[in-house]
Parts: sequence; C-alpha cells; structure tokens
Amino acid sequence: MSATPVTTGTATTLPEVNMQGLREQIFANAMTLYPQLVRSSYQYNCTGIANAREIFEIVVTASAYDNPTYTYTAILVSGSALGRTMAAKGPASPSVTSALEGLLRTTCEALGWFTETLLGEMQHPEASDSGIVNFQMVEQGFHFAHVQRHMKP
Repeated sequence: MSATPVTTGTATTLPEVNMQGLREQIFANAMTLYPQLVRSSYQYNCTGIANAREIFEIVVTASAYDNPTYTYTAILVSGSALGRTMAAKGPASPSVTSALEGLLRTTCEALGWFTETLLGEMQHPEASDSGIVNFQMVEQGFHFAHVQRHMKP
C-alpha cells in the first residue's frame, strides 16, 4: 500500500497518502469481514442502514520501549466504550500513516481468505483485461439508465 512514485513532467513525486481514505477503506473492509456485528448494531436494526463508525473504531497506539523513536500500531476495535474487543491489528510501523496502511493490508488479506464465503460466488461473471465484473449488474444499470433518460418529468 505504499505510495508509488508518479512522474509529472520532469519531476518524480510521491502522491500524498490520504489518511481519511485509508480509514474509509478499513471501515469498508470491516463491514464485510464482520457481518454479525453489522446485523447486531442498533442503527442497522432500526433503519436497515449500517454505520461503520457506530460499530468500529480505529485506534493507534505508540510505544518506544528502550528506543528513542516510536513505533505505531493501528487496531480495529468494536463494542461499547467499556467493553472493547480487538477485531484486527496491523503490524508495528514507523509512522501513523504506515500503521494505517498495515491495518488496511491486514483486513485486505483477511478478505482475500474469505471473499467467496462472505460474499458468495459472483453471478454472471465476465472477464475483462484486469479482472471480472458481474455482467448482469452492468446490463441492468444500462437498462435503468436508459429508462431514466426517457422518463418524462
């Protein structure tokens, strides 16, 4: 997940890592990895809409031990304020950003193990040059867009 150099003109720069984007993707992965927590959440039971921030929090710890520099660890937790449970933990890292990247890699890897178990097999798969898409969902989107374009206001 480390930033890949980007060449712009004559200079090569590293794109800025967006910590909020890392957090959002960790939350999205967590919502898929832990469906039992989503189903038992208050907001989901009241509205049918899940809110990752009601279910999960991401905390970052720092420790120096006998070293003058800190190492940081990002941890995904769930539960009430007085009864937190660790859901996932990334590796010790030299910065907060790299700690979040590590937690994201951890949740990505877990999703890789269980994707078909959690999401089922893809129906109507169509191979592309870089992956697979659910072709029926694409077709339905085109039909919906066509119908919407031809509706009278």
